[in-house]
Amino acid sequence: MYYIVFGYNMENKITQLRKGILELADALAINKADGDNMGPAKKAAKILESALGLLQPASPLWKPPVLLCSAREMTGIDAIWKSVLR
Repeated sequence: MYYIVFGYNMENKITQLRKGILELADALAINKADGDNMGPAKKAAKILESALGLLQPASPLWKPPVLLCSAREMTGIDAIWKSVLR
């Protein structure tokens, strides 16, 4: 199982992502999605969801979720754990 964690400010780095790393991911998480970072985190999540839509999925039955979380505020951790258990 592969999880990829990004910081909220990754939107400018999307072009640096290698196609193969996104294809391996079972789930993606945007960390630091709290306070003033929530807007940029949601924008980064939309960018990643769009990028995933352009790729051939590893399984036609599974679309990797893009999750928001905050280690500082301990939010979104339950959603990440539930995706691990699926």
